[in-house]
Formats: sequence, C-alpha cells, structure tokens
Amino acid sequence: MLDALFNLVPTILDALFAVVAVASAVVAITPTPRDDVFVGKVYRVIEWLALAIGRAKDAPPNRTPPPPKPAPARPDDAARNAGG
Repeated sequence: MLDALFNLVPTILDALFAVVAVASAVVAITPTPRDDVFVGKVYRVIEWLALAIGRAKDAPPNRTPPPPKPAPARPDDAARNAGG
C-alpha cells in the first residue's frame, strides 16, 4: 500500500508542475481583467495556480498601484549634502 503511494508521487508532482506551467503561460499571455467581473475572479485563481503572487502579478486596470516608498535617509547623507 505504501509502495503504491510512493510510486504515485512522481506522477502527482508532474501533474502539479504541469498545472503551474500552463497557468503561468495563461497569465503571461492574457491581459489582466478587471477585478469586479467574474473573469477577474477566475483570473485571480489562475494567478494563484501560476504562483504569481505579491509583486510578481500585474495590477488590474481598475486599481492603481500604491506609490513607491521613499528610501530611508542615512545619517551620513545629511553631512555629505551639507558640504561638510
């Protein structure tokens, strides 16, 4: 019984990798739809399957990305900018 399960592991992993590859291709090829329509919700699931999470995914057209955060100031920058 356990041997049969271990023999299925490569097949299961192949199937998972195929799902990720196909979902990645779909996400890369198609434009990002609006979030508030059904297709947008399906697209979010496909993005999740493609492992396109966080900053790896495109923003939908009905959302604006947040402004970039300013770099933190270092103490030695003030002295360099003051000419001293």
